[in-house]
Amino acid sequence: MCGRPIDGQEGGSNMPKVAPLVSLEALRRLAAELEDEETCRTFVGSFIGTWDERQARLRQAIQASDAKAAMDVVLSVKVSSAMAGAGRLSQLAGNLQVMLLRLGEDIRTSCTMDLFEEIRACGCATMVQLQADYLEPQTGDRGI
Repeated sequence: MCGRPIDGQEGGSNMPKVAPLVSLEALRRLAAELEDEETCRTFVGSFIGTWDERQARLRQAIQASDAKAAMDVVLSVKVSSAMAGAGRLSQLAGNLQVMLLRLGEDIRTSCTMDLFEEIRACGCATMVQLQADYLEPQTGDRGI
């Protein structure tokens, strides 16, 4: 075990619950706060559109052991994911944030890369689900 925070997938009654991949309720709240569903859709589209670049920047920062750059990207992923209703991705980014803080400057570890791979895979699945369930709803009701 890498000693990283557990995101709930490994069990235990005191462990936090694993957030859903995508929460349409969170997107409803964001659209209500923005008072404009189209602005929310634009944000989600932009979030999806920047995912590949974000995950590439995070990988590069970890591989270069650039703690400052990695923290910058992981905070961006954590906050924007929460806003976009991507709770599980936000949780994983939060786990990596804690790990980076614990490691200091020497962040290139097998554990960090393992968690990055979880984030990458979760991010890819999240982008697919956001596209399918929110931007292109199959029910014809515009998603929210």
